[in-house]
Amino acid sequence: MLPLPLKSEYLEYKKDTDAVAAWLASTAKKCGFPADQLKSGSWDTSDTSSLSTKSSSSGRKKGKARKAASAAVQATKRAIQGVSKYVVAISDYPKLAKHIADTADPTITVPDNFAATINRVISNRSSFGERLAEHGAGPDTKADLKHRHFVEVLKKVREALLPRMSSKASSSTEVKAAKSDEISNRFAGLAVEEPSQAFLDAPDVERPTQPTEDKTVYEAETLAELEDVLFAYTLMMNDLARIRATIRWIWENYQKGLFDIAAAAVATDTALALARGIIDEAEPNFKNFDEATWGVQRKFFLACCLRKGYNIGSVFSDDASDNFNYNMYDLADECFINAHRCLLSFLAVLSPDHLPIIREGVMGHYDPTKGRDNLPGHAKFKEDQILLMEFLSELTVVTRMIPSYPVEDEFMRGVREMDRTGKISFSLVFAAQTFLDIHHLLRADVSRGSKFMQNEIKHLSQTLKDHLDYHKKSKLRIKN
Repeated sequence: MLPLPLKSEYLEYKKDTDAVAAWLASTAKKCGFPADQLKSGSWDTSDTSSLSTKSSSSGRKKGKARKAASAAVQATKRAIQGVSKYVVAISDYPKLAKHIADTADPTITVPDNFAATINRVISNRSSFGERLAEHGAGPDTKADLKHRHFVEVLKKVREALLPRMSSKASSSTEVKAAKSDEISNRFAGLAVEEPSQAFLDAPDVERPTQPTEDKTVYEAETLAELEDVLFAYTLMMNDLARIRATIRWIWENYQKGLFDIAAAAVATDTALALARGIIDEAEPNFKNFDEATWGVQRKFFLACCLRKGYNIGSVFSDDASDNFNYNMYDLADECFINAHRCLLSFLAVLSPDHLPIIREGVMGHYDPTKGRDNLPGHAKFKEDQILLMEFLSELTVVTRMIPSYPVEDEFMRGVREMDRTGKISFSLVFAAQTFLDIHHLLRADVSRGSKFMQNEIKHLSQTLKDHLDYHKKSKLRIKN
């Protein structure tokens, strides 16, 4: 059912950065790099946990996504039980590279795929910083120095290893990564579009591998500066935009009668599980930011507004009771701001001692016969509130009153988790946005699926009844 091979920009970038770190650390270790010169002071994997912003107590669940989605992201999981992990500090990169270059026994030849990988990382990070600066959303001077330091560190590594590279690799060190322009596309268009065919058709990238005798899993240190956080968030949003476009394609074909409701529903939940796998990998990057993912999301929204030509003063409205400029509703919709605001409103009234009953009509009356395209921003957001608040109330009642409910999709799973922890995961935000997208697309036709299911159940029930009635009257007996 899923029409396209949904590749992840974020996971591809993470593989690149981890591959650079892994090759440097494992090769330098093989060449006898002294442990006391490392930032951690040891090659012991237990001494590097403080370098990583990821934590084993981050609450990420494993093995609950559907098999199709799980298989798509499982190869990129780094938290493998029983395998030691070493987080390579960025400040160690130049020392490791110099040691490798200076080692005469054994003489190390830098593989071409390492040169290609580090070139991609440098190009992608540099182009992203330039885009932010162009649109006035770049970091302050202090943060910008740290960003440039990271890029300069990678360039120093490349320069140190240049004599050990092949002529082909050394001549291509200034070639930009083929996908550098696509990384900032959330700032450029902000339109739900299918991924480019070139990206989908690109062959699997070959990355450097560490010596087979070294069983340690090496991971690049996660940086927490604003630009680093926005970079990871932008890659994640690019992935989610492609998944969102694919889900919309599914329901457009259902609307045309090309897909049945069961196939569309299962494919949508599989796509949501795939999205959750990407989000679970990216979200730990945001946890140390002010207000975590919600804070990064608002900063990203502001950057997108500046990219569209708005000034900071116009993003917020003094006339609105909630300080939100509804003229920017469509842009906020692309950034999932509207769905997140609704979830925050619901969480604010969620109490463990009372069932959150929001009766139909309390939030207003939803009229799906109206043409949504012609509605002003505040009216569109009102529709979002009515649809989400009423449905969130129903889902919470189900999860509390029937804890062993036999069927649980990604939306219900997210609501159950929110009710248990008091926190909104970004995977729940994406599921809520998908719920709204389907309603806005189908409008009054959204109930067709429910009616079809009820008719099918009635048909099956009647068929079973007729079958049993027939055998009551039949004289046919089977003897052992």
